[in-house]
Amino acid sequence: MNPRAGADEIARITRPLKRPTVQQVLTRGRLHPSPSRSTANQRKVFAQLSGCRRGRYGIQQHRCLSCGSVKLTMISCSNRHCSVCGDGASAAWRERVSRIALDCDHIHCVVTTPHEINELYDLSEHNTRWLSNQYYECSGLAIENVFRKRYGCEVGQIQVIHTWNQQLQRHVHIHTLIPAGGMSQDGAHWVTIPLEDYEAIQQDIAIEFKRLFLDRLKRRLKTGRIEDNGHGHAILAAMAAKNWIVNVQVPHAKYQSPLGLINYLSYYVMGTAISDARIVSDDHGIVVFKTKQRSGRKSPKTCALPRQEFIDRFVSHILPRGMFRVRCRGLYSSRAIPNLLQVRQCISAAYPERNSSLIEKLKADSKVVAVDGSEEFSGERTGSTTYRCICPHDKTPMVTEARASGADTLRCLSYLKLVIAFLKGIIPAMPPVRPAGLPYHLARFAQLAETKASESGEVTTITRTVSIDYALQQKIAAAFDKRKSDLPPPLITLPRASPR
Repeated sequence: MNPRAGADEIARITRPLKRPTVQQVLTRGRLHPSPSRSTANQRKVFAQLSGCRRGRYGIQQHRCLSCGSVKLTMISCSNRHCSVCGDGASAAWRERVSRIALDCDHIHCVVTTPHEINELYDLSEHNTRWLSNQYYECSGLAIENVFRKRYGCEVGQIQVIHTWNQQLQRHVHIHTLIPAGGMSQDGAHWVTIPLEDYEAIQQDIAIEFKRLFLDRLKRRLKTGRIEDNGHGHAILAAMAAKNWIVNVQVPHAKYQSPLGLINYLSYYVMGTAISDARIVSDDHGIVVFKTKQRSGRKSPKTCALPRQEFIDRFVSHILPRGMFRVRCRGLYSSRAIPNLLQVRQCISAAYPERNSSLIEKLKADSKVVAVDGSEEFSGERTGSTTYRCICPHDKTPMVTEARASGADTLRCLSYLKLVIAFLKGIIPAMPPVRPAGLPYHLARFAQLAETKASESGEVTTITRTVSIDYALQQKIAAAFDKRKSDLPPPLITLPRASPR
């Protein structure tokens, strides 16, 4: 083989990726979250995200019934914080919420607190869990009290908590989806509120939210049931001296319908803090990602962080185990779902010019699925989600034939990586040694590849003879490990099983 050709091949494989993914940033350099800035649960979730679709949870073999082609896929972690697994979960959540969405205009309310609370929020997981619950409860009660006092109606709310800003720093706030109206106190008719009135109630919601939040925090500090390092009362005084801001937004015309805002919120329901599309580069230990240009502020459009700092900030936004990111109140709560048909009929009477397809759908199917905690991935379930495999030739779904466990996959992943590289034409020959104890369906996959190699003349038989230098193959394999390509390297090295 031409040595120059081998050098060109290695150079092509080791070419840096233009747009690394969040998972690649987390796994490069073998860095881990700092113990002083993360909890045990956050470090556990980080390990799960690092192994997603890299062999840790197993591998599956799929076959097309039409053309007979075979494909291997890695099983994903199915964690709600994973950016790789978030697309399917977000689409499923969007579909569930669309089934109960009321056919009326909606508004978008953002509730937050002064940044002094961040010192208490990051002290312990107990503080994080309690303060997050107060964001939900106090903002929900404030909105309900203001609407009940001003308009005498009961509204619905879909709340989503965020704990980050564009630079991945701590900024806890609640996004709330609210219908432009509510049911009267007697439940007889729908009370319609003009969209222009919502800007006038911002201050009322801010005052009510501030009163409720500070009262509960003051009682908590008085009883000593929250960690404060002796700074709790100073933080409380600093927060009480400030004017709290609540942003009530009337969306653009295309987002005033419930489906428009649901689509907007669905991108923030799954995943954590940052998506793959925002990563610009990850070179020499510096991660560069995009940020939004805030109006009236001289903030940069990109942010550069050392990889360790990026990991620590990313992990700090992993929610405690069992804590829901989405909650529903009022007309959207689980206890109010049986009365949705009556609410939709009242909305139809208030808007006679609208022919709602949602009402007809509800009459045809009276069973409605809740979208609050009972429907969300609250735990850290892993190993239950796989690729939806599509045949590249016929564009039809492929059938799953067999599955290997994570231990078997990690043991034979280096070998399978070279087999797939041969089938893709990246290397010119099959690897010389097949691991002992290879699962049956993976052995069949290897036999098909060896048969193809024999037919192409790269190897003479299915024995362990090869037509190229074995050292060159090892260099190519190391190049794959360095690049972190789509042919993932094993996370750990397991001893080779003895022959049976």
